[in-house]
Amino acid sequence: MKYLSVLFFAATVFCGGTTVLTEDADTYCCDIAVTDWGAVIYVNEEGLLSILNPDYTGDPITMTIDWGRELGEWGETGRVFDLSASPDGRNICFAQMVAVPAEYVEEDSYVPYPLIVATCRSDGMAPRLLGLSFEVGSGPHFCFTQDSRYVYGGPWLECDPDPASFVGYFSGDDSCGLTPWLMVDAATGTRSGDPSVIGDGFLENPCSDLVAAGWYPPNTIVDILTQQVLLEDTSIHSPAIIDTWVLPDAGLARDADGNQLLRFADGTSIVNPGSPVDVYCRLSDGRFLFTDDGGGTVMLGSIALPDFSSPDAVRVPWLDGLYSGTAVHELPGDAGVVYLDGGDLVLAELP
Repeated sequence: MKYLSVLFFAATVFCGGTTVLTEDADTYCCDIAVTDWGAVIYVNEEGLLSILNPDYTGDPITMTIDWGRELGEWGETGRVFDLSASPDGRNICFAQMVAVPAEYVEEDSYVPYPLIVATCRSDGMAPRLLGLSFEVGSGPHFCFTQDSRYVYGGPWLECDPDPASFVGYFSGDDSCGLTPWLMVDAATGTRSGDPSVIGDGFLENPCSDLVAAGWYPPNTIVDILTQQVLLEDTSIHSPAIIDTWVLPDAGLARDADGNQLLRFADGTSIVNPGSPVDVYCRLSDGRFLFTDDGGGTVMLGSIALPDFSSPDAVRVPWLDGLYSGTAVHELPGDAGVVYLDGGDLVLAELP
């Protein structure tokens, strides 16, 4: 039986390359949103949303959100702290700093700037203000459910998303407080769900509505739609229950002895008998972009179970050296993948 590490030496090498699309990407918010029409949205070095058209040529432009009356009495918007795309690529969600108008702040008092949590179409039209949040060490972070209906995550500020409610809430006015929630219907604004299930943060599964959550490192697997805890590790010093999601119901992880395994949400697992694998992304055709030497050599192919072999793997030499923790995003229409390398937004062809 051949394993991943053996196949690296026998893999076919294709010609291809990478292209730096822009050098002005933010190094703080490293999120990318790929739209259904092929555009790439990212946060630029000024903290604002920028967009690149589907031909990936020319300079990016600052993305204009057509707020209309949706912002109400809020002041100017500022830096974006979080960005995600709906699974269908038709909408984006983002958390952005907003100014509190002076008339809501008493003289010689301090009121921090909150973050608005909003959605809009991938062209910047039809924005909707869903709630408020604030900057924390591991967030904020918000995502769409797989049906693109709900936005979930946290932290949410437990008040209505208008200046008066926010100032009252910050000042300790109990009448401005709301019952905590986990998700918001992006179409109706209806709030629902128990936010306690995600605890200190979460790692979303790009292929399903499962998340790794709980304390840090994550120790539970939760179904976001039902808030049901499917699996829990109660050990105090255990590694993360999931390091990288690779299937709708499973992700790569480590056991207490450092062995890599594929852990399923039902509690079963398969130990990797070969070299540990780092997965950059799972493509829509089921293949993986991965490495088994910490990024020194990057491969593209399927990963078969239970032996983690990859007989169809091909090397992607122009990606050799890519940091193993890089988040890589697939582009539609076989256009390749995009990722951030420091302040560079990079397009890479695939074999």
